[in-house]
Amino acid sequence: MQKTMPAVFTLTIKKLDWINLEPALDSWFPVYQFTPLSDNGERQLSIFCDDNEITQTEDILHMLLSQKGISTNIQKVNLPDKDWLQHVHDLTPALHMGSFWVAGYHVTDSPPEGAIELRLDASAAFGTGHHATTAGCLRALEALPSFSSETKILDMGCGSAILSLAAQRLGAGHIWGVDIDERAASIARDNVKRHEAEENITIYTADGVNADVQDNAPYDIVIANILVEPLINMASGLAKVLSPKGTMILSGLLQKQEQQIQEAYEAQGLEIVNCYPEAEWQTLVLKQNNT
Repeated sequence: MQKTMPAVFTLTIKKLDWINLEPALDSWFPVYQFTPLSDNGERQLSIFCDDNEITQTEDILHMLLSQKGISTNIQKVNLPDKDWLQHVHDLTPALHMGSFWVAGYHVTDSPPEGAIELRLDASAAFGTGHHATTAGCLRALEALPSFSSETKILDMGCGSAILSLAAQRLGAGHIWGVDIDERAASIARDNVKRHEAEENITIYTADGVNADVQDNAPYDIVIANILVEPLINMASGLAKVLSPKGTMILSGLLQKQEQQIQEAYEAQGLEIVNCYPEAEWQTLVLKQNNT
């Protein structure tokens, strides 16, 4: 049976507002797309929903816009019956990034020979590989020295668990994925189960570096793909749970925000040793400054 989407909410977003809003979309809306409107970065955002989700979708959209301080008009349009989920799936093809081949379950193609396959439902939770910060983190992970069954990893703000799964596929033995959003954590657990990785990956809900995160420390690798403000707020906590010779991967920040992150983490004794820019976004690799 086809899933019909009888309504769509549309709104015009300015470039700076879009940069702030985009990372939150995947965590809340299963089906959406955007269309560039002008050379100055303006975009039209379209959020599709089923008839029993209209009120909830509108409430969540208003909440997000309010949180981000975005003022814009929202229009709701009734749509003809159509498989809109399939329509959006057509816009999210498989991605081949380094050794990783990331695809939704709707993709029927097989991965290239030798590729590390990761399967995730498109737009189910933040982290399908289509966002520049996820791609940057995958590049940073793959560039690290070999993993082992003893490697301990913290994936803070794990979203769909794509980075936890990538680390497990690279050979890491113990990975803890943490997300503040229980909905995202639930999706992450499902993804871990579908990849038969429960023995290596534990997913739980937490608000930052809490007691559970600290109990499993120290970590050989700490990954945090969130936003610049929580990255700064958690600088001390994340630095404390990183092993002395460990590596930290930070993303969710714009290239122009790199200086803020550098200052916050240098204050914790960490220095940037590598970076992986993607579009206007930046992924940073840090280690303890032993000089």
